[in-house]
Amino acid sequence: MRIDTSNSRAYLSPYDAETFWSTAPKATELVTRLQALSSPRIGKAVSLRRRDVRIPDAPSVEIPIVEITDAKDTREDGDGQHRYSWVPRSLYDDLEDWCETEGIAPDEEIIPGGVSKHQKAIRRTRQRIADDTGSEIWQDYPTSHDFRIYFATNSFRRLGLDLEVVMRMGGWESR
Repeated sequence: MRIDTSNSRAYLSPYDAETFWSTAPKATELVTRLQALSSPRIGKAVSLRRRDVRIPDAPSVEIPIVEITDAKDTREDGDGQHRYSWVPRSLYDDLEDWCETEGIAPDEEIIPGGVSKHQKAIRRTRQRIADDTGSEIWQDYPTSHDFRIYFATNSFRRLGLDLEVVMRMGGWESR
């Protein structure tokens, strides 16, 4: 994990992300995987309804998507972004399994509990990793926003996606 002290951000490696996810409770794992692999902010990730994550009806489309509505909009005339991002098939399948196990209907939140609950769970998971590894860096990082940073850097640098596509999926206007 590389820390940028000038803006208090962590840049996670795939190993760091997997370490976090394998240690986190299932709901926290799913929330942060949504952020890291599909780009919503934590407030949106915890308020997504089952119907927001789906495979489109178009016969030529096999990639699951997440529809993100009323997202943070930094444009001067903005009144909330509406955008789509992809969902890796393994995450989609895990979300579907979770919904089936938890009895979540299409109009219900996939991972209820609100931002505060999941922020606390992220901190507890970090502390557990810090205790297990002896690495103090885990006490402060990653934050929920660092998982969105992971989405951008992983999509662009590791997966080689076009920067404009990454920006659209993540809701960023500025490079």
